[in-house]
Amino acid sequence: MNSVIINNLYLVWFSHEEFPLFYSEYKSTSREFLISILSAFSLSVGSVYITPVHMYDAPFVIIGEFLMHTLFFLAIPPVLAYNIDYQARKLNKSADIKIILSFVRYSLSILALSAPFAMILAALKIQGSVGFVVMVLVLSIIAVLNTLKGASEVYKIDKNMMFRIVFNSFLFALIVPPLLCFYYILTILSVIL
Repeated sequence: MNSVIINNLYLVWFSHEEFPLFYSEYKSTSREFLISILSAFSLSVGSVYITPVHMYDAPFVIIGEFLMHTLFFLAIPPVLAYNIDYQARKLNKSADIKIILSFVRYSLSILALSAPFAMILAALKIQGSVGFVVMVLVLSIIAVLNTLKGASEVYKIDKNMMFRIVFNSFLFALIVPPLLCFYYILTILSVIL
């Protein structure tokens, strides 16, 4: 199982064109879930490391952020994948949605480097919320660019058009959930008040 995860990560990051062939042979959502859990844990440890908290609060903050990031890693890839697939189908390009969903999940594995990246930023004295934003922004840009390369290989669309599709999908996936939460909070407050 470990060699399959390593092969999937290698294909996603370095050999995009071979990923669909390998995926059809070794597909497993449990491996993708494991990668998501590891990425969520690393992101929570990195965020606590780069934004110093009191030592007695750190374990509780890590657990809380781990649960929040796990929900993020479970909810965002389907939104991204289905939006990318929808936009590609509008251009009369089709592919197996499960391949792009798996590719997006493995692409977000770059966030597993959050903890080491946070240590580097802290050593450079880039800490606090600025350091957290820099860390998430840099790793997210790398994930977007990797998803762009993989999606253009899966759907056989040129990279300029696919950049617009992937970038719009990431914006949609990041903006819509907070707007929905804001809507639900306002709805609940209007009922209560």
